[in-house]
Amino acid sequence: MGYIFAFIVFIILGIAVAISQMMSVGKLEKEKLIPVLDSLYANPKTNQKHQLFIANLKYLDELIKKYEGDSFSYNPSNVIVEKLFRHINKYPNDRLGHERFMELISRAKQLSSEYLFQKLLFQIKTDATPLDHERLSACVIKARFLSENLLEPLLDYLERDQNNPLVQQHFLQMAMQIMLLSETKRQRIYNISLQILERNPHKTSAKKFVLNVGRWHFGKSRENGRITIYDEQRIQNDILARMA
Repeated sequence: MGYIFAFIVFIILGIAVAISQMMSVGKLEKEKLIPVLDSLYANPKTNQKHQLFIANLKYLDELIKKYEGDSFSYNPSNVIVEKLFRHINKYPNDRLGHERFMELISRAKQLSSEYLFQKLLFQIKTDATPLDHERLSACVIKARFLSENLLEPLLDYLERDQNNPLVQQHFLQMAMQIMLLSETKRQRIYNISLQILERNPHKTSAKKFVLNVGRWHFGKSRENGRITIYDEQRIQNDILARMA
């Protein structure tokens, strides 16, 4: 009984610490970052304010360093994301606005914000610039524990440029990080990869995409997470059938 009580206390303390850390980061964002972003939205060419924003990130670095022993991982708040994208939407080619986004994202070890990825995917959908693709690339490599709500926007992202190997790579990286994705939805993704191959039977990238999706899909169905020789054979058979 004592062990159970100690475990419960440990969990409660852990939650309390996490809440305290989130409040500290929220307070820092509110006091040090958001006012500068608001000022830059009104005066985008003020390099002095931009440099102030970059300088103020040192306070965030200090908090990250302080909490790193507690498995703390920084994720920008929805408010910060909204402020960054408000500027990006109004000034899509502003390099300084892009730099602010990239500097902030560089502080995160992993990104799980549904709001952030919804914004990124929507931006790519509407008049995307090279900077939009760069921002998405920077975030995809840090994506972890994503919401299933991102699946449909992600499928739209793939559909719009399905023959692009980089888009295929980003798509699979994010899909693999969606939590508790059902076998039915994984099968849907696998079927889509086969359709892409069928439309592009001579593209090496399309074949590779099927291989990667198939190994992920069938591996997730196995207890040890590893595909069997029969899974590999099935994928190869599916590839040959679509390339015929």
